[in-house]
Amino acid sequence: MVLLFVAEVGAQTTGKTQAHAGIAGTVFDEQARPLKNISVHAVSDKTGMYMPTVDSNEAGHFVINNLEPGTYSIFGESDADAYPNTGLSFYPNENPIKVTLGNFGTANVVLVLGPRAGVLCGTVLDKTTGKVINSQHPPHFLVRKVSDRADSIEFMGPARFRWLIPPATEVTLEVFVEGYKRWVYAETSSPLTPMPFRLESGEKRILNISLEPQTPQENHPE
Repeated sequence: MVLLFVAEVGAQTTGKTQAHAGIAGTVFDEQARPLKNISVHAVSDKTGMYMPTVDSNEAGHFVINNLEPGTYSIFGESDADAYPNTGLSFYPNENPIKVTLGNFGTANVVLVLGPRAGVLCGTVLDKTTGKVINSQHPPHFLVRKVSDRADSIEFMGPARFRWLIPPATEVTLEVFVEGYKRWVYAETSSPLTPMPFRLESGEKRILNISLEPQTPQENHPE
């Protein structure tokens, strides 16, 4: 859940072309403890563009300056601390945050992050050699919510991976790498039928994935 207390600032002044407005605030966790090194984003509702991202300091404070007049959605994230970017619809955000700015002044906000995501990490291996896969193309991870298969997210990254999973949410996982057979998180008895799993807030699960290389016939079907 993300909460915000915000004051709308500054009526717009015609004839001004430079941006002089800003957003300042403090980031806290659900226990009201300040959070440092949180990346705070301001996203323009008009253009969908991310303004320059800033990080919260030791006291949780942040300032985003030189913003044009308009309405912005505010998000905080930290992969290291398992706070996902709730600007992505895949992650829960019950209280969207919007700040409306004029030409001048600063909106003061209190940003509370939580709950933390679950952390899924591990290594993608070649089943034949037992070694980390060495592919020209990085692994492609597809995570879907069981409650809505269309609500999914795709991760592209290294063989040694770390991804954030929505907390207390049943999901399925599939992995694709060029030159290897599709891998599914599943029961051994039914290896191609996705099996749901869930991670609680802050839970970490290590998963080593062994991919079976495709045969030449599978790579080049007639």
